[in-house]
Amino acid sequence: MEIKYELVASVGGVQLLTLGGKATGYRIEHNRTLDTFEVSGAGKTRFVRRRSQATKLVVKMFEKAVRGN
Repeated sequence: MEIKYELVASVGGVQLLTLGGKATGYRIEHNRTLDTFEVSGAGKTRFVRRRSQATKLVVKMFEKAVRGN
């Protein structure tokens, strides 16, 4: 069974990860000053340089939290 994730744009350039239309608490925010992307959720924050890295990381962080690894 495949899980369907969706990144939804929000106010202020923040993208929220949703699962089945419900917010998960994970987000991607673009820092224009440092030209980095901040991925945060479950009390953890990571910084990456490219949007593609941020997209993969936010899903990976969420799946890891759900599975409990």
